[in-house]
Amino acid sequence: MWSAIERFGNQGIQFIIGLILARLLMPEDYGLIGMLLVFISVAQVFVEGGFSSALIRKTQPTANDYSTAFWFNLFAALVLYGLIFFCSPFIAAFYNEPLLESIARVTGLTIIISAFGIIQKTILTKRLDFKSQAKLNITAIVISGITGVVFAWSGYGVWALVVQSLAKALLVNAGFWIISRWRPKAVFSKLSFKELFGFGSNLLISGLINAVSENLYALIIGKLYNAKSLGFYTRANQFQKLPVSSIYGAIGAVTYPVLAEIKDDREKLHGAYRSMIRMVAFALFPVMAILGMVSEPMIKVVLTDKWLPSVPLLQILCIVGAFYPLHAINLDILKVKGRSDLFLRLEIIKQALNVLMIVICYRWGVYGLVWGSVALNAVCYYINSFYSKSIVGYGIKDQMADLFTIGLVSFSMMLILFVANQLIQTDLLKLIVLPVLGIGSYMVISRLAAIHELSRLAEIVSIISKKLKPHHI
Repeated sequence: MWSAIERFGNQGIQFIIGLILARLLMPEDYGLIGMLLVFISVAQVFVEGGFSSALIRKTQPTANDYSTAFWFNLFAALVLYGLIFFCSPFIAAFYNEPLLESIARVTGLTIIISAFGIIQKTILTKRLDFKSQAKLNITAIVISGITGVVFAWSGYGVWALVVQSLAKALLVNAGFWIISRWRPKAVFSKLSFKELFGFGSNLLISGLINAVSENLYALIIGKLYNAKSLGFYTRANQFQKLPVSSIYGAIGAVTYPVLAEIKDDREKLHGAYRSMIRMVAFALFPVMAILGMVSEPMIKVVLTDKWLPSVPLLQILCIVGAFYPLHAINLDILKVKGRSDLFLRLEIIKQALNVLMIVICYRWGVYGLVWGSVALNAVCYYINSFYSKSIVGYGIKDQMADLFTIGLVSFSMMLILFVANQLIQTDLLKLIVLPVLGIGSYMVISRLAAIHELSRLAEIVSIISKKLKPHHI
């Protein structure tokens, strides 16, 4: 429940703040930030080093384990920030954007700030304390968001986005120190490092590969085209990731530490894993379908016509968003079972395919790259689920059978929305009516199709409402 509150609360607030900022700023401002994402993302993954996953998976981490991981994180952050600081002129020259030199040096400070809170967050996650994390993150997003809006309103342009990210990092990581009460010891254990790095190193390498891959499209678009084109892509990608990170993030944040506890019970693990796949699909498929249908009126009404080139990109990316969590879940099961070696091998294969896809598709511009990412995600889903068969007995064939009815119900809902979209004339009315009609029709059709997840969802809502209801003595 608290994981869901955190994810949906964070994403909802960020969505509202993002809309305000998008009206105040220009696509080029988002494009400049997008150009730096690959460098910041790679640095963040390297700083974490896979130690967080290793600590969560370990049954009883020692004080030396935590302290060793903390000092490694901090040392790595300082080294990587130094690299970004001194390489910033080359980054600016690569994109032919002189302003990127100073932006990179300031934005890069988030790497050091984040390093101070990684272990504290890991401890809270291992305790399943998502309540504290939810309150902290929501508070930080509200304060940093308001700060960003004030700077944008005052005419600071792209620096409003920079200040917003710095403020959020400071507030969140300061909060982790206050909440967790854990403090590092002046200890660095070679034994702890060897053990944690033995598992985490494969995740580190695969994380680095994945970080480059996820931001490779932004790098290519920023280099081959311009900041404005990258701004349109970045905005479309942010809209697509909003429901994906909310739904999958809320479920995935809890299930990894929980599945790690039952990793040796094959039958239990199979049941929980299958339930997770179906629940994510049941929640995500209709949301992505509705987002694709309302993308044009939403951007026209909320962001104004200057962002209209984002519409077709968003509609294509909705297909990617619908299936991304499914192959991500298939990768999670490898971590749960301790197969970080296989995890790394799959990442190398998939990212080689990603590079091949870019080489083939870039000649058709931004749209070619985005359609290429759709094809790539389909291939990645097949590859990831292939190994799930041997590990937990739940492969691609079984998953497709489980998802068929949910997909059919989602498609039926889309047909209803398509007809309604043709009948409704004004954009504002479409933006109001289509989501309500979509959710309502999806629930009704799901009930008629006897989809089990609908009753499961009702049970969860009932439990949450009872917990939130005040108790009287």
